[in-house]
Amino acid sequence: MTVAVPGTTARVTVLAVFLLLVCAAAVAVMPAFARYGFADGANVTTFIAIRATASLAILTVCLLVTGRSFRVPRPLVGVAALASISAALMNYTHLESIRYIDIGLSILILFVHPFVVAIYYHLAGQSRLSLARAFWSVTAFVGLGLALAVTFSDLDRYGLAMAFLSAFCATVLVIAMIKVSERAGGYTTNFHLALWTLAIFIVTLAVTGDVRLPQTAIGWASAVGNGTAHVIAFVAFLAAVRLIGASRASLFSFAEPVAAILLAAWLFDERMSLTQWCGVALVAAGLFFMEAKFTPRRKAVRVR
Repeated sequence: MTVAVPGTTARVTVLAVFLLLVCAAAVAVMPAFARYGFADGANVTTFIAIRATASLAILTVCLLVTGRSFRVPRPLVGVAALASISAALMNYTHLESIRYIDIGLSILILFVHPFVVAIYYHLAGQSRLSLARAFWSVTAFVGLGLALAVTFSDLDRYGLAMAFLSAFCATVLVIAMIKVSERAGGYTTNFHLALWTLAIFIVTLAVTGDVRLPQTAIGWASAVGNGTAHVIAFVAFLAAVRLIGASRASLFSFAEPVAAILLAAWLFDERMSLTQWCGVALVAAGLFFMEAKFTPRRKAVRVR
């Protein structure tokens, strides 16, 4: 069972935060890789299938080198499948939502899921959510809205429904993934997620017949790079969950879209407004004080 150990030391917290920053950096580069892949002729379905294949290859090597099992306990096979189906639906509903509403609003709604995950584990008694952490997480969420330059001009009902459905799927994905990793470990969990994802998208491609492969080495490399980043992000996140609990780790996910915004601004020379920079600062402050307030201080012991 994934439980945040009472009195988590500062060293453990620093290690967990480092892992979560690695996760955020990996998530941030994924859209950039996808952008190059789509520009090279691949469509979403084919790109995800290639990404899953690359992830499987990487995870196979990791499991063989570490000597860990490829199997998950039989009762959890269905949970692993649920996680993969949720991931596929999350990707589809999120992409569908941005066709009808502002992309910033769609991302903001998607990142309601860390709150739901944190509350779920708090109510289950597995990972405490203090009032201070709740306050600073809301502060980070407000900052995320500013950083994304969210607009409310086109509030299409269908688009909003798809956005909230993507948030729900993300919640199911995280909870199911954590449940499997408690028994099987991060590498094995991600191996099965990639395996089910590949199966889902192979069936989709077979039904639709809409296979669009990358046309150059750059497109193929971007898909492999996306798969590598995907593995790093999920493994780092699950490792952080084991250290500090699901509630704390999930709320740190607000760093992911901010990292993506900053990377896009750097790679594609996209200028950010003063309001967006203020939003980034708010997210950083919220994440910092979430951990600064939570980490207990050790009392000094006098030696006579």
